[in-house]
Formats: sequence, structure tokens, C-alpha cells
Amino acid sequence: MMPIQIINSTKLSDAENTWLRNLNRNLPEKNLSWVRQLERKYGKLIDLGAYLYAVMTANQDILSKEDLLMLTARTRKMIEEIGWGEKWLQKGIEKGIEKGIEKGIEKGIEKGKLETARGMLVEGDGIEKIARVTKIPLNTLKKEPHVQ
Repeated sequence: MMPIQIINSTKLSDAENTWLRNLNRNLPEKNLSWVRQLERKYGKLIDLGAYLYAVMTANQDILSKEDLLMLTARTRKMIEEIGWGEKWLQKGIEKGIEKGIEKGIEKGIEKGKLETARGMLVEGDGIEKIARVTKIPLNTLKKEPHVQ
């Protein structure tokens, strides 16, 4: 048998519950701010490493770059030691690639529409029809060379 204690955190006051509330996966912004203040105020006096590690682990998906920059150097070093820096860098690279692909596809579609417009113009179609078929605004078509 192992003794355990069950705490009904909903019955605790905000002041008593803050430490426990921060250990969940839905850390509200005001609590994140409190954790940063706690880390700056007491970080040199007591070892908050385990507590901060638990809070950050539970909430790593919602922590932004700005949140991390506000932490002390000691805590940032801890983040690097547990490998989050590399993990977040990889996530950033993946997001950048996705965004680049999306932009490339958008540009390709626009280029294809313009090529279609030019082809329709060569076939003798009017600019209004070209705008309707390609869904390129008439103003944009009028500005494009070789489409007027």
C-alpha cells in the first residue's frame, strides 16, 4: 500500500490553488505570467527546476517563443538540456516548409490562371469572359501585360 492524498482543487482558493493549477495541460495566460514571475523572483533562492519542468512539459504546445524569451537564462538552459530547443527548431523548420509549399502552390495557381488568360486572349476571347472563366479580377487583367 502507498499512502496518497486527494486534493479537490476546485474547493481551494486561487492563492492556494495556483501551484497545482499550473500543472495541468491548459495553462491560462495569466498563470503563465505568474510562473514567469515566480521563476524570476525565486529562481535563485530555491530550485524550481522540477516544478518548471512539469509546467512546461504539460504546456509545451502552447508556449510561444516570447514566453521562453521571458524566462531566465537558467531555465532556458534547462530547456536546452532536456532537448526542447532542438524539438522546437524542428517544428519551426517543418512549419516553414509547409508554408513555403503553400505559397508555391498559390503562386503556381496564379501563374496558371495568367497563362490560361493569355491563351484565351490569343483565341480571341474578350477580357470580361477571361475574367469570368479564370476568376481573375478585371482590374488585375487590365494591368497585366499581354492580356489587355
